[in-house]
Amino acid sequence: MSEFSDFCSMLREESGMTIYHIAKVSGMERTALNRMLNGKRFPKYEDVELFCEVLRAGERDKEHLRELYLMEKMGRNHYENYIYIRNLLRELDQRENDAAFPDPSGTKNTDCREKSFVNGKREVRSMICSVLEGAYRQEKIQEMYTNFPVQETILFTVVECCEKKYRREIPLCHFHILNINPEKYYDVTCNLKVLRAALMWLFTKGESYIPYYTYSQLMLDDLELQFMPYYLVSASRVLLVSDDFRQGILLEDEDMVVFYRNRMEMIRRQMHHLVQTYPEKAGVWEDDTVLRTLDAPNLELQHLEVMLYGKGVVLSKDREVEQGRFVRITESSLYESFYNFFDYLSEMSEMEGVRGVTRN
Repeated sequence: MSEFSDFCSMLREESGMTIYHIAKVSGMERTALNRMLNGKRFPKYEDVELFCEVLRAGERDKEHLRELYLMEKMGRNHYENYIYIRNLLRELDQRENDAAFPDPSGTKNTDCREKSFVNGKREVRSMICSVLEGAYRQEKIQEMYTNFPVQETILFTVVECCEKKYRREIPLCHFHILNINPEKYYDVTCNLKVLRAALMWLFTKGESYIPYYTYSQLMLDDLELQFMPYYLVSASRVLLVSDDFRQGILLEDEDMVVFYRNRMEMIRRQMHHLVQTYPEKAGVWEDDTVLRTLDAPNLELQHLEVMLYGKGVVLSKDREVEQGRFVRITESSLYESFYNFFDYLSEMSEMEGVRGVTRN
């Protein structure tokens, strides 16, 4: 049995109709109908529409059954990716160019030079503010490095505030971990979540944010076994943070800072760019083939354009909104998720056609 067949059986029971009666009214074979309800046969979508019409199912039940049908046909993992990408595209489309990250409430931009160790989430957040403030106060601009997880928005929040306060940008190299096989990880959207954070930052602040990635079978939950797994490296200070962001160690010794910055540069050379950004579309991928262009009225995208190429996915916003910035995604698992997303839209379009014919 499956969720789809279980829901079909529930609708039949609630209707009070027998399999024999449904088969007679719909014209479906009784054996085929019985196998559909028992989860032993996956039906054509037109049979599902007939089934709903005969049972006089409500619109809400029809939509839920449609989702279950798609989930079973395409696979639960692909369906979860579809939902995540759909919401991501809507969020990117609606995001304003000058959108700000949430205000870091409860965080004071205090100077932590007198403390080399702090305990408590609020204290760690204050130390992050102090390190970033110090970087933006310096005359010489040197890139910063971090591997903070994407769910910790304090980094972007404080950077946003500092850029407005000091009217300058500092390149931020963000090192991400992507799961080598997200299909087998407990959260199939883990890599898409990394992409979401990167895209939000890129479409908001531009090329001063530089995301990199490497593959690993270890993910965020595994980092609790490590001592101070996260870091923020500025030109003059190094902040090491625990996995729960409740403890922080600040290093200000010049030799230690030089050591960490050299190490960061070595890591950077070994990693890959998560996305490629371009100011203009023309001439960037002339050797590539456009497979599909997103055409989904139900998504209601007004500013965002999505194109599936043979070698990557390209996202862009209207020139008036984002100054003609184009972002290209080539990482294999992310590309495959977008490829399946387009397949899902094709399936939905075909189903809409069947529904229209059935109603007429």
